[in-house]
Amino acid sequence: MDRQGQGFRNKLTLFSIVMMVHFLLLGALTSASVVALGALRTFISTKTKSTPVMLLFVAAIIGVGLMTLTSQAELLTIIGTSVATIALFKLEGIAMRACILLNSLCWLINNFYLGSIGGTAVEFTFVIINLYSIYKLYSASPKKSTAI
Repeated sequence: MDRQGQGFRNKLTLFSIVMMVHFLLLGALTSASVVALGALRTFISTKTKSTPVMLLFVAAIIGVGLMTLTSQAELLTIIGTSVATIALFKLEGIAMRACILLNSLCWLINNFYLGSIGGTAVEFTFVIINLYSIYKLYSASPKKSTAI
């Protein structure tokens, strides 16, 4: 795993823990449960890239998410977090960040639906930062020649 990816995962773990507390304070059990699993998943993904571990997290996210589901908007948190789980275990660089971007967009909609102004603002900021990171990684990548 590259150094940037490791730092990204560490920051994502911390962010998830903060958001779990936020959702608990809002009484949004599905969001809190899914983001808590996401925090653990992100931390574990720094230690292993095991497919069975990844699948265990995806199953837990879907199971816990569906058991606590109270609105259709919360389905987005389950989908986004599942996609992010696969990305953190199996992808790196731009591909990983693109999946994390999809996850952030799902959470952005959920936070807006919940009426979480802070959560919406934080997730919107995360989307912008992620887009910038993707752009920087793309700009730094070697260009392929299209000459014939």
